[in-house]
Amino acid sequence: MAVVDLQTMNVVRSVNVPKAPQEVLVRPDNQVAYVSCDASRKVAAINLQTWNVDQLIDAGRGTDGLAWAKGQ
Repeated sequence: MAVVDLQTMNVVRSVNVPKAPQEVLVRPDNQVAYVSCDASRKVAAINLQTWNVDQLIDAGRGTDGLAWAKGQ
């Protein structure tokens, strides 16, 4: 996965995630980004302070949609 500076359109960082990354969702506190990886059936949790994948979450088939759901 590439991190792009939108002002310069330059790649400023690369992060190794499982095969076929699809979508990125950033946690509301801006500490973690979740990347759905369709072909590997995983979601990668990236620590945005260190830019490391801290966790791989098994998600099953069709791992291409991410959203926040408000709890009760």
